[in-house]
Amino acid sequence: MNLNQVTIPSLDVEKATEFYKTLGLTLIVEALPRYVRFECPNGDSTFQFTK
Repeated sequence: MNLNQVTIPSLDVEKATEFYKTLGLTLIVEALPRYVRFECPNGDSTFQFTK
């Protein structure tokens, strides 16, 4: 299955952002404190955290 985008709710988007950056993921959209989007390491999918 190839997903285009996955949305994950988060109570603390800033903390989630820092965690996924430490894993080496690429941040492609930053609209803190409400929204961020990361590129998945393989394929064309992205995932985002929203408040």
